[in-house]
Amino acid sequence: MMRTVRFQLLLSCLLLIGIGLQAQVTDYYRYETVDVTAFRVRSSFTLPTPPPPPVQVAVSSQPSSLDRYFTQGNRLYIDADPRLQQMVQRHIDQNQRVTSLAGFRIQVYSGPNRDEAYRLKGALLDVPDYAGYLDYEEPNYRVRLGDFLSREDAEAALRKVRPMFPESFVISAEIKPPKPRSLDYPTNE
Repeated sequence: MMRTVRFQLLLSCLLLIGIGLQAQVTDYYRYETVDVTAFRVRSSFTLPTPPPPPVQVAVSSQPSSLDRYFTQGNRLYIDADPRLQQMVQRHIDQNQRVTSLAGFRIQVYSGPNRDEAYRLKGALLDVPDYAGYLDYEEPNYRVRLGDFLSREDAEAALRKVRPMFPESFVISAEIKPPKPRSLDYPTNE
């Protein structure tokens, strides 16, 4: 009995609220009679003027790192802002200051015996294609060979030196960066 009374009370409240909302909605539309289009701001649109034609840039006779020469005698000049050449030169200068890179070396020996380490370092002189390194990190000496950017290059070199150093293996290490290629281009003049 009490439930039905509550339900009827709730239902009657909802109906009254709904009727009140309908009255508010209809009142809103009843008072909207003013035409506001006369008060809107009208804007006009004009076409933009075309940009000025590009300025001819004088080409220097000295090639920069952005200029490219071809073997047929043709030249390709990149028409760019001089600040771009400065940025490229700054990038080149920063790369020349790099003292080490992540790469790979072949480890020939690691152990506490100093005489053995120096003997193997001397034996590395028989491998003229690769630089030899002797490092000491207490308590071990390490004898390493080469500076390789990729593991594949290090594995290929390992196959060549494995007959002389049978216990050698490839490790990842900080290496000296390779010498940069020259930016001098052939001239066909």
